[in-house]
Amino acid sequence: MKKILLFLIGLTVSVHAYTYNTQLMQVYAKIAPRLVLMTQSKADEPDKAITISIVYEQGDKASAEQLRDAMLQNYPDGLKERELDIVLTPYARSLTLSKSTLLFLLDTDEKVLKPTLKFAAQHNIPTMSYSNRFLQEGVILSLHLGKTVRPYLNLEAAKKNHIGIDNLLIQISKIYTPERAQ
Repeated sequence: MKKILLFLIGLTVSVHAYTYNTQLMQVYAKIAPRLVLMTQSKADEPDKAITISIVYEQGDKASAEQLRDAMLQNYPDGLKERELDIVLTPYARSLTLSKSTLLFLLDTDEKVLKPTLKFAAQHNIPTMSYSNRFLQEGVILSLHLGKTVRPYLNLEAAKKNHIGIDNLLIQISKIYTPERAQ
């Protein structure tokens, strides 16, 4: 039994696959498109589609597809009279996503994450990650899981990336600071 478990762990790590909580992915699928509307970026243009790019490691393609399908199921007619376009892109090609209104980042190594975050900053694209540990790397949004689920907001990263944040989002969020989470 131990050998099988070690084999599965080794296989998962070797293909850069991560474990995702299905229920948490459903929460992200409901919240992420709405949070796009609470940032002041490319989504400000009322006739423009909301383009969420889910960026993933090769081993996580099935999870990225699951998240995309859940978003489309939650918003079959788009959001606020705008089409919802969900794009799946591996990290290796993430530097081609300049037309995105949000980069949703699935788990990866910090070294792989940094160029994607730099690209997002250069193009003023808000970032959201599945893992709130990436807030320390400069991701703008994640979720804080406590007694309730709340947005977790890195205001410093938003300011640095010239992303305006709606006051309501600030009020309902748990604010991340580099020293500690408030």
